[in-house]
Amino acid sequence: MKLKRILYFSIAVAASVSFTSCLNDDSDPGEIRPGFISFINAMPDTAALDFYVSATQDVFEQDQLGDAPISYTRRYPTSSYIQAQPYNYLLTVTHAEDDSILFQSIMPINQDVYYSVYIYSTPDSIKGIMREDNFESPSQGMAKVRFINLGKETPEVDLVAEGETTPWFSDIKFQEVSGDYEEVEAGAHMLNIKDSSTGDVLASGTVDLEDSKVYTIWVRGINEGTGQKALGLESIEHEEVEPTTTTP
Repeated sequence: MKLKRILYFSIAVAASVSFTSCLNDDSDPGEIRPGFISFINAMPDTAALDFYVSATQDVFEQDQLGDAPISYTRRYPTSSYIQAQPYNYLLTVTHAEDDSILFQSIMPINQDVYYSVYIYSTPDSIKGIMREDNFESPSQGMAKVRFINLGKETPEVDLVAEGETTPWFSDIKFQEVSGDYEEVEAGAHMLNIKDSSTGDVLASGTVDLEDSKVYTIWVRGINEGTGQKALGLESIEHEEVEPTTTTP
């Protein structure tokens, strides 16, 4: 596979054209503004994955994200988004060790829209979830949270704060994303992942949510797993990116 590593946070449709040169001033009605995308390795069955993006949809001519494989539970970019010219890109995910292809899918990117892509495994296959991220500000003193259950072999689960009886999210199946963001009080929270049917605590974790920020909390690991595969919680803080603009 012919590969190049993307060490900067942009994707252009044509390699010979800088992406930022396609961005115009907001006052230009004909402007082309970027979309934004980040990638998360949510696959507990392997230590690290390589992510490749192609604007030509040719698997043999692809750009590799980052200067190293993306480790399990890690996000790329770490605390930001890649700016991407609106287009339908081919995403290919491979084992870091041998470049064997695990997953491929088309990613449609629209201007001004933020996306997160989660790569995870089921008992039978490797899959991906691509979701839009919402940056509408929560109320003062609150944070806004979305929940994803990527805990392999889990039943339907509730996400419940320690000491509370009403779940933040209820009956979330494996591979399911909560329908809406919920506003919760900013601050540190001990959260329990509970079996929706029995109320048994499957795993717990602490998240620190800042005032007026937007987060995704997701279940990682495998039910009854140990070590790297242990069930647990991860959180991602989503922050808007100021697009780089130039005059064409």
